[in-house]
Amino acid sequence: MRVSIKNGIVPFMIILYLSKMNPVLACDMDYFAKSGYRDNDAAEVLAKESEGGAYTEYIPQGLLDKVSEAMQEGTEKEALGGMINDRVLTEDEILALVEENGDLRDAFDRKDGSSAYATDIIVMADGDNDGIPDLIARESMGGSDGSTAYVFYQGQKDGSYHKTDYFYSAREAFAILAYEGKNYLYRTLFDYNKKIYNGIGITCYVDGRQVEQVSLLFSPETFERRITECTAEEYRRYAKRILADCLIYYDLVTKEYDNVVGSSEKRLSAYQTYRCDLDNDGVIEQYKKSLSLPSSIYISAYLDFEGDGRAAETLDEVLASQEGMPIMMWVDVVHGKNMINVMSQTGLDDFTVTGGLICEEVYEKIYTIQVDAAYGICIEKTQ
Repeated sequence: MRVSIKNGIVPFMIILYLSKMNPVLACDMDYFAKSGYRDNDAAEVLAKESEGGAYTEYIPQGLLDKVSEAMQEGTEKEALGGMINDRVLTEDEILALVEENGDLRDAFDRKDGSSAYATDIIVMADGDNDGIPDLIARESMGGSDGSTAYVFYQGQKDGSYHKTDYFYSAREAFAILAYEGKNYLYRTLFDYNKKIYNGIGITCYVDGRQVEQVSLLFSPETFERRITECTAEEYRRYAKRILADCLIYYDLVTKEYDNVVGSSEKRLSAYQTYRCDLDNDGVIEQYKKSLSLPSSIYISAYLDFEGDGRAAETLDEVLASQEGMPIMMWVDVVHGKNMINVMSQTGLDDFTVTGGLICEEVYEKIYTIQVDAAYGICIEKTQ
């Protein structure tokens, strides 16, 4: 079975549902994070390997199958909601623990903003399945990019907690989930550039340290492409050509981070600068265009278009009216007119392309192409 991911709708449903049981998951888009990135300089991972150095699996296949099936069916909230097995500590509870635990004090003392670091949320659970409650903290690294450390404080028999492991990501929804009597760290992943939900991360701890991390990621398998609108038959042939090439253009923009350059555009030596008659009045406009990649967790990738004059203003209005997020535009000559094409992100790997003409400061949309991806699940494992 395949699933369609549109505009982050799925993660909000999941998180808002789970938040009724665990406030850690009561998060908005700013809690999502870069998927799959891992760095563990705090301590060497103590993943035990079988003879010959073979990969040892700590996360049971049954759990991966359960999560994968839920992702494909869009039933994550039903499948995972009842599995949460942690408790979010209040600030008063944390303050009481800080008084007696130096490792916690080092992190929590920075919460007043005196340092780039700040403790965000701490949950209590037996994260490494040794029968003693542990603490798992999401600690902000400061700044607007959402950089975050997930820190494991292992519970000791004497009631203290020692920092034993951490890894870097960005700010994410997370919880401890129980499966067949053992606990695992769960994280909601998303594409950092697009700010759209793209998978689930599961981490296993043994003796206070990571031994395995698995990312289950939506991966496009097929694309359905269709012309949903064409207002003039003389332009249908051109729309069909864009339909045939749109995936090539999409990869150029989103994977190679390059511009689509139309037949009517002349690229200048200045950075990302072009010349073209945008509004078909015989006057050449100069403008800049590029895909702007985000350095903030609050912003997704978008088309950065800059130009002067009424034609550029009209195009700005066109871009603002698009469904989804515009990520590229280009201009082709079609039947003696300059056709402005706009590509917009509407889902994880779903997008539209619209084409239209600006004449006498009025925009007329000519065609719309819609591309919808069908997804399978790609599983990535690291130790």
